[in-house]
Amino acid sequence: MFEARLSERGITHELLAKQLDVTTRTVGRWVAGDSMPSLSPSQYAELLELLNWSHKELLAAFSVEPAKKNA
Repeated sequence: MFEARLSERGITHELLAKQLDVTTRTVGRWVAGDSMPSLSPSQYAELLELLNWSHKELLAAFSVEPAKKNA
């Protein structure tokens, strides 16, 4: 979902890293789902603006569904 949104908005990993002052490796981890963004309030606001997403949409992109219990 996160990578698709970057693509929709024409945002490369390099551009996002530069805009948020993080490494491209960090962005790659977000895209791979290995980690969630850990950003300052200003970086977070910039990310939401770049993606044109609400806070809830960003959180949903990084949500992990709970494992289903076997019946």
